[in-house]
Amino acid sequence: MTQIIKTRLTPPIRQEQTTAPKLQSSQMGFEQYLSQAIEELKFSKHALSRLGSRNLTPQPEQITRLKEGIAIARNKGSKNSLVLIDRLAFVVSIKNNTVVTALSCDEKDGKVFTQIDSTVIN
Repeated sequence: MTQIIKTRLTPPIRQEQTTAPKLQSSQMGFEQYLSQAIEELKFSKHALSRLGSRNLTPQPEQITRLKEGIAIARNKGSKNSLVLIDRLAFVVSIKNNTVVTALSCDEKDGKVFTQIDSTVIN
């Protein structure tokens, strides 16, 4: 014989639907925050060391093109990319928006780039 257990079920609780308060123009929305975070390009200590030891100084226009190259790689779903700008090569962590290392294309002979999934020539 099957025993039937009866339980008390509480009636569903009705919650009023409220709309989220709209952000004032002075407050930063998530999309703006994300956009700003993506635009912020970081250089690892290793990359800064390499730039200094190799006497490489990317110009502001080259940094802008580097950011554009990172955006292209991000849109294609890349995680780690080699971005070539003029005579400079940057290995970039797309996820972290961080330049991992940098070198001049003049010294790339005999060099092997590993753990990258894309290359952007910009």
